Amino acid sequence: MKKIILSVLSIFIFTSVINAQFVRKVLFEEATNASCGPCATNNPYLKAYIDGKADSIIAIKYHSHIPGYDPMYLHNPTQSAERYTTYYGMNAMPWLNVDGIINDVWPFTLANLNNAYYGRIVIQAPLTITVNDVRIPGDSIRTTINVNNPSALPSGNYKLRVMAVEKWVIYTSPPGSNGESQFEHVFRKAFPNTAGTTFNGTAGNQQFVFTYKVDPVWKDTSIITIAFIQNDNNKEVLNAGKH
Repeated sequence: MKKIILSVLSIFIFTSVINAQFVRKVLFEEATNASCGPCATNNPYLKAYIDGKADSIIAIKYHSHIPGYDPMYLHNPTQSAERYTTYYGMNAMPWLNVDGIINDVWPFTLANLNNAYYGRIVIQAPLTITVNDVRIPGDSIRTTINVNNPSALPSGNYKLRVMAVEKWVIYTSPPGSNGESQFEHVFRKAFPNTAGTTFNGTAGNQQFVFTYKVDPVWKDTSIITIAFIQNDNNKEVLNAGKH
């Protein structure tokens, strides 16, 4: 079983109101697999935690090639692997990263999840991201992403990453061997690719517009766009937003 060492973090109770423009959305990125026994056993704990903090957690789940068959991985194997293997080095399932820099939160105990979540939510975000999706007649979604950056960011290698995520993927019977038939926050595709779009970090408002086709495999009404700014120098996610 994988091991993880997490520092003990205090949970702060704030009596003052944080300026709304700096509110952080904590990004939970998990690698999972429909034939992974530990995933089926532990994902319910992760689901309960994310559901309990749905106003402040944004989740993406990359389906992997290990340990067995997974149709969600096979739908977009190149981009999925680019995120969980090439970028993060995830090599066991399940694997959870929080805001890019809290690596391999495991097991999914309340204490471990709290340490990761509260370790990030107390850090004021330097920018905000809003995402607005509009269905284009036919088969496309146009997403408009506004990034409000009040002050110039320190030197870094910042990327805007934009992803189509399916809120629910439901099978009539388990597609893999672990018994799971309902899957949430499923990564479908990155735009324009997983490398993302360069974000210059200058102060001010910046707008980005992407239009993408809804794949026939996806359930149109379940697709949302998620966007986040990530510093590739250390993989830290500065903030995230979703439609």
